[in-house]
Amino acid sequence: MSKIWYYISMNPQERFRKGLEKFIANKKFNSLEEVQAAVDEFTRQYNNTPLDDFCGLSPNEMWRILYHPFNSPEVVDFNLDAQVPQDAPRLKLLLRLLQKIDESEGIKSTAKGNLPRNLCRELEKEYYNEEDYSHIRSLGALMSEMEFVELHVVRIIAVMAGYIRKYRKRFVVTKRGKLLLKHGITAKEFLHILRVYTRDFNWAYSDGYPEFPIIQNSFLFTLYLLKKFGDRYSEPEFYSSLFIKAYPDVLEEATNPLYTSPEKDVKGCYEFRALRRFAIEFGFADMQRKESTYYLQKFVLKRSRFLEEFVIFK
Repeated sequence: MSKIWYYISMNPQERFRKGLEKFIANKKFNSLEEVQAAVDEFTRQYNNTPLDDFCGLSPNEMWRILYHPFNSPEVVDFNLDAQVPQDAPRLKLLLRLLQKIDESEGIKSTAKGNLPRNLCRELEKEYYNEEDYSHIRSLGALMSEMEFVELHVVRIIAVMAGYIRKYRKRFVVTKRGKLLLKHGITAKEFLHILRVYTRDFNWAYSDGYPEFPIIQNSFLFTLYLLKKFGDRYSEPEFYSSLFIKAYPDVLEEATNPLYTSPEKDVKGCYEFRALRRFAIEFGFADMQRKESTYYLQKFVLKRSRFLEEFVIFK
């Protein structure tokens, strides 16, 4: 059984059993074939019935969202005429990285295959506001690409997406990358970036939390929640609670909690990985800080105009 399907088949098992018992309680059957036909009919109805735990999605719709997020037009579609926010943090950083490499007609990599330190320092200072930068660099200057995690991830994504490549120990911008610089990030190109980030890149990379693969695999459910409830600013916990309600079995994976309980562990990971690093950084949500210190990461968020235009749930 697939790990993804485990989450959406085991959670409502008891509800399914009770519903089936009620469905066949007053029916009379003359053969096993009639019993099977009744079970099949109930299963069809059940799988197409919106569930409160899924915030109005049916099991079939949730299955499509998890298994085929980019190939389920009957459930979700993407508007390729939408205007992509070029200033979304990760997108802006991607464009600046490509621009700096292209301006230099290629940049020599370090002995470990990373971006050079001076370039990382320059991009880091552009990426953060002055207050955040002072907090981040309070213990010393950046010494390698790995210390600027956001840039490190963007560089990996840029290689995966085919915008830059290594040639004779130098980072160079590809033809596709040059077109991106020329025309900006169109909705079609953004969809390509989204596929790479959600299907190829591992969200658990370097963030210190357990794997929790369902957080990444349910990225479209996160966008669904933002579209459904994001008309006003809400605490991140509002969304992380809905996530756990839909996939309670994820708590069983928090075997060695970083915090005081599996629930806090999962909520913290979801809020950091799905809301902050994905929804906000890629322009799907607008954020307002509640605390000035960068490391506290206390914020509220709501859906962005881009999310409203780009992702269309049927």
